[in-house]
Amino acid sequence: MTASRTASRRAGRVAAIVAALAVVCLAAAGMLVWHPWQAAAQSSARSDDVTFAIGDDEMRLYADICAAQTCAGASAGKAAADDVTEQIRDDKALLLLAKQYGYGDATTYESFVVAMRSTNTAKSAQAKSGETVYGVTSYTPVDFHSRLITQAGEYLESKLSAKAGDPLYVSTTQAKAYFTAHRGEWTSQPTRTVLQVSLPVAAGHSAADATQQLDQALAQVTAADAANAKQTIAAALPQANVSSMTLDSSAAASPQMQDLISWLGALSAGQHTDVTAAADNTTVSAYLVTAVTQASDETDWQTYQSRIMAKLTQAKLDRLVAAKAKHVTIQLDQDKLTTILARR
Repeated sequence: MTASRTASRRAGRVAAIVAALAVVCLAAAGMLVWHPWQAAAQSSARSDDVTFAIGDDEMRLYADICAAQTCAGASAGKAAADDVTEQIRDDKALLLLAKQYGYGDATTYESFVVAMRSTNTAKSAQAKSGETVYGVTSYTPVDFHSRLITQAGEYLESKLSAKAGDPLYVSTTQAKAYFTAHRGEWTSQPTRTVLQVSLPVAAGHSAADATQQLDQALAQVTAADAANAKQTIAAALPQANVSSMTLDSSAAASPQMQDLISWLGALSAGQHTDVTAAADNTTVSAYLVTAVTQASDETDWQTYQSRIMAKLTQAKLDRLVAAKAKHVTIQLDQDKLTTILARR
């Protein structure tokens, strides 16, 4: 037995020596290298993990936010609590990123309360001194939370998208490629040139007579000759009043103009609306489309470029926040949160 154990120990030592020599040989050959930065990277990855313990006051805040957003409440039970927990995690991830890039620390509920009180105190002092106070003079927790999240997001978008290589940077080339690939989503409404034709009801005649006259004159206008519609109508009805206007999305400043654009949106060149009589039956009128012009690719690109770049920047920020959220753990009492939500 003694000889057997001795042989076993010798075999173990030999195996260990062989393994050690193998490591040395691999290292010498450049096949096995251990760098100090590898340990640092692993340590850094572990240090990215953050845990937040959510107390009752913070749960009540998010329940109020949930109520303000008309999200699911008591009827959703645990599902609503899960949604709120996810929102807390995403908010914490966003605020952690903002803190990382110099925005300031508002990641904890305590720091949130301090920031809100400080802001409200400053606004109150401004109001008392007669200074102009923009917005509200005192934020509620829900409103201040909304402001905080919005400003943190805007800060990150500005801070991290300034130059090539920044995490949220979107180049003009990238934006143009997105525009081309999704052309149908970024198409402006065609511009329509429209004639408004008004015909006075002649003495001794009815509005029905005038309607028939105007219908007949408008029927003479064809799609091929729509550009000359004004002259055609003037020749048929010298007494008619004809005015021209151009309608596009930029002209929709008033509800009335928006309704008109919507009303004429389905008409092609040469087509007209029904003739209608005024309330007092003294005139009849109609609209006639004389030209429909679709914006060019370049025009639409210039119109939508800034919105597309903002959309792509936001998408990158969402991905950055989602990646950060994977390292955020939220600890809270789910049953208590469900109860708080049910009472809102």
